[in-house]
Amino acid sequence: MKAIHFSSSSSRFFSAVLFTLAFASFLFVSCEKEKLVEVPIVTTVTDTIEVPVVTTVKDTCERPHEVEDLIAWYSPLTDVLLVAPNQIENVLVTLHAKPTSTGGFILEGVNLFGEPRLVHFQIEVANSADIYAKAEATEKQLTPDLIQTFTEKGTSYRVYKNAECGKLQKGFDSPCENNQDGTSTKRTWFDIRKCERGNGFCTEALGLQGRSATYHNGNCQGPIKSESPLAGYACWQ
Repeated sequence: MKAIHFSSSSSRFFSAVLFTLAFASFLFVSCEKEKLVEVPIVTTVTDTIEVPVVTTVKDTCERPHEVEDLIAWYSPLTDVLLVAPNQIENVLVTLHAKPTSTGGFILEGVNLFGEPRLVHFQIEVANSADIYAKAEATEKQLTPDLIQTFTEKGTSYRVYKNAECGKLQKGFDSPCENNQDGTSTKRTWFDIRKCERGNGFCTEALGLQGRSATYHNGNCQGPIKSESPLAGYACWQ
């Protein structure tokens, strides 16, 4: 089984005192990072939400249709795999999932940090529009208590039809951003692959895709004040 290129250890970014996650389910909207979106950051200490940051770069390939081509979505928060009508067999084969003696299914998956997890789930049928709406509503904001579930039980998956895993997107460092409070921020993105238009099926899993470092001083100089992980969907298997 091929894992996503996540961090080797979650302890690199988290502490018992401060748990921050910049969750970007659509960080890489296009295959060449045409639009980078860092969505709300939730912090347990202040319980505040920061304004999203948007950066644009070049687009050179086409993503699957987010609604029409989305045929399955799994969340560890419900242990349910929502599947579009007439797509159950295709999805189970794509995920390499197997039936269990209790009437459910199991797959060899990963958690938010790419660590192996056995995922047990049930299947419910829903149309693509409802699958997309449910996924968006559930994943709009991942609070620290929910992140613990994604770490312990496994992560979320989205399966697309008319798709294939695209070419490698090389990681990069974003330009330094000076903040109004005198601090500055720089983000490092890891190598990833995203699903793009194709003739088959493609699965993306939610996982670590980079890290954000905030410096005490401007121009990304001086000691680092804090670090937080950046998460998003990327090809899995």
